[in-house]
Amino acid sequence: MLPHRNTALHLLQAWFFPRLMLLLALGFVPYLLSLSSATMPAQAWPTPVTQPAATAPAKVDYYAMTAEVFFKQDIVRQRFVEKPDGTHIDHDLLDAAIFHATNIARAEQKLGPLQYGKPLTAIARQHSQEMIDLQYFDHESPVPEFHTPTERFNRAGLKPRGYAENIAMLPVLDAPAKFNIDTVDGVTKRTDPDTGEEILPYTYEAFAKKSVAIWMNSPHHRANILEPNMKFMAVGTAGGSFEKQDSILITQNFSTDIK
Repeated sequence: MLPHRNTALHLLQAWFFPRLMLLLALGFVPYLLSLSSATMPAQAWPTPVTQPAATAPAKVDYYAMTAEVFFKQDIVRQRFVEKPDGTHIDHDLLDAAIFHATNIARAEQKLGPLQYGKPLTAIARQHSQEMIDLQYFDHESPVPEFHTPTERFNRAGLKPRGYAENIAMLPVLDAPAKFNIDTVDGVTKRTDPDTGEEILPYTYEAFAKKSVAIWMNSPHHRANILEPNMKFMAVGTAGGSFEKQDSILITQNFSTDIK
């Protein structure tokens, strides 16, 4: 007996249409792929966020301050920092501290402040560093081209009408000639044998004011600091071993003009 017509049609549909749809789908795959590549926008990846480059903090202009304002800064009461490879000192800060301490000494004698003579800094630092390197302490250098302050000024392109120079040498520690040293758990501690008090490195303020006090107690150095005709001044320091002691060499240059 033949199957019922509706049943036969149903069987035909069940067999034929799935295969037809598969063939159609396979036939359209290349077209769909080409259509996709031709008309779909390229993948838009998120733009990476670029962090702004870190910028160094703006350098403080210590010489734009008055002496009074400068010595109100917390940083001048910090101590020199000791490190395994020696004592680390911010020489820019130390130079400025001595500069302002000098102007305080002038103010106490009813004299106006000296201006910062930037070209004098290089002259002063060169001489201080040379004294450390060559282990001498004098205004006259053993190096011919830097023999006298006049030659040092001239080599810097300066020929002022008048100039003067102060030098000084101080140890890094404000300590007596002999002190006790103990190391506990890798930490070195120095103490005064008479008082038992710990000996610490100077603060920038204390070192600067002590340097100027030493000069003010010396007639020649005092005269340079208080000379009314001097209008410009700068300081240059250098640190290192001097006569087997951690020390700071200081050169202070004065000038009637910068030209």
